Amino acid sequence: MKKITLLLLVLFGFTAIVNAQTQSSIVVTKINGQTAADFKAAHPNLIEGEVITLTVEYKNILANPAETATYPNPRLRARVLNDYATIAGAVEGTVNVTTSTNVQTIDISFTIPDVANNIPTARLQALAYGVKTDLTNGNVFGYASQTFTLNNLTTLSTENFNKNELKSSFYNPSFDTIIIGDHVEGKYSIYDLSGKIVLNGTISSEINVSSLASGLYILSTNKGVLKFGK
Repeated sequence: MKKITLLLLVLFGFTAIVNAQTQSSIVVTKINGQTAADFKAAHPNLIEGEVITLTVEYKNILANPAETATYPNPRLRARVLNDYATIAGAVEGTVNVTTSTNVQTIDISFTIPDVANNIPTARLQALAYGVKTDLTNGNVFGYASQTFTLNNLTTLSTENFNKNELKSSFYNPSFDTIIIGDHVEGKYSIYDLSGKIVLNGTISSEINVSSLASGLYILSTNKGVLKFGK
């Protein structure tokens, strides 16, 4: 019996040593089920109130000894940053995980907060307590490979809606598309009257708006806007 007890102590002690010496890793692989590049191509602006889900690959995440009274288990967190600074009032997503030196995958969701001003460089971050590159313990970070614009909706209503009107573009109800007759290139965003982005993407000769409910909308481009109803 003493030999078995001694063997278990040796095994648990060895596991603790391995975990303590294995560098932790956090890699954000997807945003809402898409690669970061694909998500940004269709979604260059983050929207206040929308839910973001990060798919994260992680290894050797540990419980933070300073938080064990509140969070006894290892946990991963996710959030949006103003560049590398935290955003006042933002609520993180958090999920408990198990400690393992093998790579594991999990989804973490959080809500984009309301912001007082536009944030031109918003970063999506996953973080946890673990073993850093210098083999000391502390916070370990992973970032989505793309940055985004996080727009204040009040600012959008004044900055984006008061542009010149597109003269040669119009909504075609027969095909539920917007016909782009003006010489316009680049990205577009479509807003509802509350200032929320409901559709965005890259401009082509036609923009399919069949996914939008009946109502009034504003198409915003770098050349001007088109107000339309469907």
